[in-house]
Amino acid sequence: KNRMDYCVAGHFVRQMIPLITQQPFAIPGDFENGYPLAHPDISTSNIFVDSGFNITCVIDWAFSSTVPISTLLVTPSLPHPRDEVDATLIPTFRASFTHHFLEGKDIKLNPEFWETTRRAWLFSRLVTLNSLQDYRYFTELYMSVYKPDDDINVPRLFKDVQKEEEFVELAAKLAGDDRSAEEIQREEEEYFDYSRSEREAIARKLTMVAGLSEGFVADKRLWQWIEGAIA
Repeated sequence: KNRMDYCVAGHFVRQMIPLITQQPFAIPGDFENGYPLAHPDISTSNIFVDSGFNITCVIDWAFSSTVPISTLLVTPSLPHPRDEVDATLIPTFRASFTHHFLEGKDIKLNPEFWETTRRAWLFSRLVTLNSLQDYRYFTELYMSVYKPDDDINVPRLFKDVQKEEEFVELAAKLAGDDRSAEEIQREEEEYFDYSRSEREAIARKLTMVAGLSEGFVADKRLWQWIEGAIA
């Protein structure tokens, strides 16, 4: 089921790409042309500063690549790129860019431009499978791109797509790789044999609740509760 959900999510994200990559500049010019070089891992461990907190060096450019402007100007997530962007850093980052790069130039950004940088961040987290909040990020990206009048029901959206012939065939292929019930039971017994009984009880309750609720999502609040319960 998880693999199928990721396939469906990929289907929707692929359809969003033309809209995500639109870059709404108020004044066309060299600024929007080309694809600048971007560092893929702006984290605190890769940034060196001096005693005055001036950046002296940025390391680990091994996987750098050219990207759209909207991706380049995503507010860095610190301390690690997979972390959510600190809301207090966003206006500081944007104001600094505007001051140092655009001041004195005949370029003005469309107010919607910065919204595209958020879309770029959400997109990158999803396609690199490098996040802990896939459900929330997908929902936010979908809402940002399509701007529906009402909130979306993601489980229902996915189920409707899975009825299409293409995904019915895909589901049959994925089912061929599923483990048998006996294999699953044996692996569970082996795993929980080395774990505390509370972990098994929580896992079985979560499985039961997920089966009863179409919209069940294991978000960070649940994991925080689990962490406290088994501490």
